[in-house]
Amino acid sequence: MIAQAFTGTNFYRAGGDPESEKPYDVPRLESSPTLTELSQAALNKLGTDDDGFYLTIEGGGVDRAMHGNNFGRMIEEYVDFDAAVKSTIDWVNSEESAATFEDTLLIVTADHDHLLFGPEGETIPYQRVQEDRDGDGVPEYQWFGDSHSNQLVPLYAFGAGAEGVAALADQKDAVLDADGNRVAGSGRDYTDQAELGAYLLDQVGEDGADEPVAPQEPVDWNALAAQVLANYEATGSWYL
Repeated sequence: MIAQAFTGTNFYRAGGDPESEKPYDVPRLESSPTLTELSQAALNKLGTDDDGFYLTIEGGGVDRAMHGNNFGRMIEEYVDFDAAVKSTIDWVNSEESAATFEDTLLIVTADHDHLLFGPEGETIPYQRVQEDRDGDGVPEYQWFGDSHSNQLVPLYAFGAGAEGVAALADQKDAVLDADGNRVAGSGRDYTDQAELGAYLLDQVGEDGADEPVAPQEPVDWNALAAQVLANYEATGSWYL
């Protein structure tokens, strides 16, 4: 399928001011399919394979909205994505689908974060977006850039093998001082994309092979950061 669009779908529609636009101020394009419609079409097609399938569903418009610091359209894209997640769950649970959550793993995550925090983000580290305070119907927020960040992103898993995904989060997002006190980082447990990818391959066997793929060793990010800093001090380059 090819969506009827110029350079993109709904995020790119004309009209609105990124700094003041509220969700749905500018009517959505009827010519652009929703993420739910695209997802259901893919599920209905792939779901006919007796061997099962792997499907990636990406709500990519939210990335463009956040690069443009357009909070209103970001919310639109989140709503569209949430609806696609719900429709996928409903599809697995439906009688029309051969899949069940006894043999299906659903993962919801992101490939990166953006520098969006609460309105007092300068003085409150990792402050979340706050509830509406001025009555305009939009949460309170502040952008701190127009590109990606290296923050942790949420990772949700449900269904067959979900416990194994949760067990991967055995690293701590923390930089410690000499006394073991956290001086930076959120303090949350996390895994990384490489570990998750190895785990998923292990569930099915790489390329359908019978032998599972060995998981990768976790990265010691504090040691790697120290190595990068030492290299910069010695050579003037941030690249190893």
